[in-house]
Amino acid sequence: MDTDPRTCAYSLDASDTIVATGDGWRAFARANGAPELENVIGHCVWEYVAGRTTQELYSVIFHRVRKRQEKLTLPFRCDSPDVFRFMELDIAPGEADSLQLVGRLLREQQRPHFAVLDRLTSRSSSILRMCSVCKRVQLEGIAWMDADKAVRRLDLFDFSTPPSLEYAVCEDCVRRVREPAETGSA
Repeated sequence: MDTDPRTCAYSLDASDTIVATGDGWRAFARANGAPELENVIGHCVWEYVAGRTTQELYSVIFHRVRKRQEKLTLPFRCDSPDVFRFMELDIAPGEADSLQLVGRLLREQQRPHFAVLDRLTSRSSSILRMCSVCKRVQLEGIAWMDADKAVRRLDLFDFSTPPSLEYAVCEDCVRRVREPAETGSA
């Protein structure tokens, strides 16, 4: 499927089950300490999408691509504790309502270790809402803010245990996805 280490390609059948992954998928999983993601074939993609709101958004996107039979490209972030990753995802229709998805790394930038994104770090009972698409976090009364700025503002660096993450989708990202639907373009 894919051989470029900056891409992660996978295919979904009509019921959103992962039916194929490319070499880039497995390499990305290994490089990010997620060996459990190397063998996802036969599993529903929704098992790997965090947060009900994010699942609902992508479900709408998948439905739109299948219905219109038009490819859609979405920008998103896939950050790790040590790297900012700016990416885009192509979602293209296939035969029999299948979908072909290709995530491409556009650029990455090193960052100081960000424990909030470290999945192996112990968590407190407090919850921090993070947008699954742009990686901003929601602060009460302040709206959505860049995660690094929010952590500094909340003094989360001073906590020995970072908050648990709850994934959602911010209004700006929902709007970016809906605008192509309303104008008829992708």
